[in-house]
Amino acid sequence: DGVVQASIADAARAGDEPVPFTDLGEPDTEPGLTGWVMVHDELAVAGAWSLLHEQDCGVYAVGTVPGWRRRGLARSLVEHVLADARGHGARTATLQSTRIAQQLYQSLGFEPAGRYEEWASG
Repeated sequence: DGVVQASIADAARAGDEPVPFTDLGEPDTEPGLTGWVMVHDELAVAGAWSLLHEQDCGVYAVGTVPGWRRRGLARSLVEHVLADARGHGARTATLQSTRIAQQLYQSLGFEPAGRYEEWASG
């Protein structure tokens, strides 16, 4: 059990549905772009991906399978991603948050830096 690298597609999937560890594909090979999953009981049950650009780590699409939430898995996953980024020279990290995750990110030292609006047509 723990955090392992995975493809971006598998990291995205693991935020929505459990993915058997044996079904995880090879990690992507694009420099600076990394998919991550939290494995528990041989299932990937949380996922995220990161993009290291110069000295900033962007953290994206953090998600946990609904039945696995409120167990600290997303916290452990994000802490691992941030530690890896620091080890690769990142001095800052940025992300976007939903309301449900704001308390988690604030407890990890993130603070609001601005707001944006989403617009849709039709």
